[in-house]
Amino acid sequence: MKIPGIAICDVISENIVDGKTELIILDPVTGIPGTYRVNKGYGVIVGKSSYGIGHLDIFSYVESKNSLIVDNGKIELESLEVELDPNGYVLVEVPAIGYPDRAHRMVAFSYCKKDKMYMNGEAVKFDVDHLNGNKEDNRPENLEYAIPLINQYRAAANKYKGSAQRFVDELEKVFKDATPEYLDYAMNKLKEELER
Repeated sequence: MKIPGIAICDVISENIVDGKTELIILDPVTGIPGTYRVNKGYGVIVGKSSYGIGHLDIFSYVESKNSLIVDNGKIELESLEVELDPNGYVLVEVPAIGYPDRAHRMVAFSYCKKDKMYMNGEAVKFDVDHLNGNKEDNRPENLEYAIPLINQYRAAANKYKGSAQRFVDELEKVFKDATPEYLDYAMNKLKEELER
């Protein structure tokens, strides 16, 4: 969707998909409908498009009386500033949180499934991985929540500096501290990765 700064857009439908609010919004310039998921934590909507960085659009929305829909089936959207950080990740300036954050995190939160795993009674922190290794490609189908072991394996496979040692360190940590359930999960994920 191309919008000039701030635009009032027509909302064709609003549904709940995979537990997320999904909107079909009419592009005010081309008249073509696009599908977007609402990410209330960031105060943005995220959608697939051929216009955005990595075929992705992220817009800030303006709520009206705690509703996304402003009046008569319309939503007010604002284009956000986008830049690359020093590590090559796409950063989006998000007014609702007051600082820029990485686009792939917003997209993954809106579109990707996240398993729940525990190690030593604490939830395992999942990283968001770019499956093809391209940090600017933030399409939902290129992103996946991954445990640190898989994240470090992929980084080592792509020959990122220092990643081989981080993979070995993470592997040692899994074998030393993991519960049998988490160890089994981690080894199955590693096996899937090796078979790709």
